[in-house]
Amino acid sequence: MWLRIAPDELARPRRARAAARDAATLGDLDAYLAGFDLGAPAAPHLEVDATPTSDA
Repeated sequence: MWLRIAPDELARPRRARAAARDAATLGDLDAYLAGFDLGAPAAPHLEVDATPTSDA
C-alpha cells in the first residue's frame, strides 16, 4: 500500500499541534520534507489518496 499525500499535509498536524517540540521541524520545513520519499514505489502497490477533501 502506498499513501499519496501532499508535502504540506505532512506539516499540517505539527502546525496545528503548536508544540515546542515541533519548532525546529517547522523552522526548516524543506529539510524535514526532504527526508520523505513521496514518489510511488517501483513495486506493485495499492495507491491510497490521502488528500483532504473540502469537507474535512
